[in-house]
Amino acid sequence: MKPRRLALVVAAVGLSALSASCMCRSSRIAARSATVAPTSQPGKPVKGPSMNEHPFNLQGDEYWTKPFKNDRALAERTIFQSQAGLFIDGPPVVDLAVRNTIPIPVFSCLSQKDALAVPLKRYAYLVATRLEDRQTFTGFAVPRDKPLPQAPPGAQADESSMVTDNLLPDLKRQVGLGDDPGTYQVVLLLRERASNGVQIGVSKSGGYADPEVAKFIEKQPLPAPAPVTPAPGTPLPSYRRSDASPELPQTAGIAISAPRVSVLRQGAQVAIAGAFKVPLLKREMTGASPGGQEATAIVPITLVAFSSDPGRFGPFVMKMRVPSYDAIAAADPVGTGYFAIDLLGLPGVQPKAATFFVYAFLGEWMSGPAHVGLVTPDMLPK
Repeated sequence: MKPRRLALVVAAVGLSALSASCMCRSSRIAARSATVAPTSQPGKPVKGPSMNEHPFNLQGDEYWTKPFKNDRALAERTIFQSQAGLFIDGPPVVDLAVRNTIPIPVFSCLSQKDALAVPLKRYAYLVATRLEDRQTFTGFAVPRDKPLPQAPPGAQADESSMVTDNLLPDLKRQVGLGDDPGTYQVVLLLRERASNGVQIGVSKSGGYADPEVAKFIEKQPLPAPAPVTPAPGTPLPSYRRSDASPELPQTAGIAISAPRVSVLRQGAQVAIAGAFKVPLLKREMTGASPGGQEATAIVPITLVAFSSDPGRFGPFVMKMRVPSYDAIAAADPVGTGYFAIDLLGLPGVQPKAATFFVYAFLGEWMSGPAHVGLVTPDMLPK
């Protein structure tokens, strides 16, 4: 099904008043879809959106056959209730023996200025994390092997008009899931905006299931966790608490912080600092004794960053394995830890003036975006 684009024009109700109220200011929706940019400061955590919502009100086959049947109702809700933002949905369960796609309906409601600056069909980026092992899969929502849409001739960057758009990416294709079963936490990023999250259970029925083989596999020991990566450096990367570290989350989750503006002087490093507190998977525990230099657990964290420079937009992705040095309880094990990584060390990042938007993903939790402005010495007063 081909997605439709809805252009919403507000007339008799008073354009200026309604447009002002529809600008991305709602604190309630900001918590869900990150439409309002949080301030990034050392020690101050940046929270992400809600991570399991189904705002499209679809059932069963409708995710494949009628994914946008309720888009007008969603458009009216976002416009008239001042809920501008970015929304996704997805089928709660997908059997890959029956389906060969995993549709992710996407709906955006942005000012015309923002929609032209960061077009949905050019820059929308999917992140899916398999909760069973916390492996993260990423990719653009639109295939990059075809011409990408351009702004229409004469388009004006108007802040007073709101524009809606939609998109229907295939999660399986765009992030390369393959046929691996599991529960996937999915979110869509559009530079400094993050959608709500959805959970999708993926399975593949059919074939012969040998119960004795299943029992045998279940009894086998898990391999030791992969080592900490990237390796600790001087001063970065670091995996110990510092003055730049955000506070540990009070409940399970992850938090990141960063300097709001940094000057790109010779040898400068720009620390993206993080802290986490999560229930541990058995595969993440090392068996090491606490109190030493060896990690007692190692958890996977994925950083995803984008640049304000369209020519170097990104994404810039780094998959980390971060240690915890806690004493691990035998029952209901929980691990905490810290990390600090140089933004300029992310693959592909160049030391040039731009603003970066950084997200962190750990299992079903995310944090961000942290906003980091980079300026060069020649931009400073002389």
